[in-house]
Amino acid sequence: SFKSKFEQGDFAPPSPATVSLGCNTPDSFLAEMDNGTVVCTADYADEADKTFTIIDLTGSFVTKSSGPASGISLSDTVYDGVFTKLVISNIFEAFVDANFAGIVFFAVFFGVALSRVYDLK
Repeated sequence: SFKSKFEQGDFAPPSPATVSLGCNTPDSFLAEMDNGTVVCTADYADEADKTFTIIDLTGSFVTKSSGPASGISLSDTVYDGVFTKLVISNIFEAFVDANFAGIVFFAVFFGVALSRVYDLK
């Protein structure tokens, strides 16, 4: 089984998602003017005028619930990511998990062992 690659815990609430929408003319953006209208202009008072906050009403954006673990070394990554995928403990489980690298690795060694048995006869 794989070691956990993520740390679980309490994280700071994410900052709101924002976007600035550019227009066809250079250096112009959609901006909200003081009277509440939205226009395409290069003449905006400050950065907040051209920054719009995205409110996720349907919950379709992915939220971050964990982060990468800080104590993972390169050898852990190689061991868990390569070695445990290639050297399988159960060929049938590898088929179910669609671990084709492990299946091919198993097939090569099985073929070599079978050819040695055949050569002994």
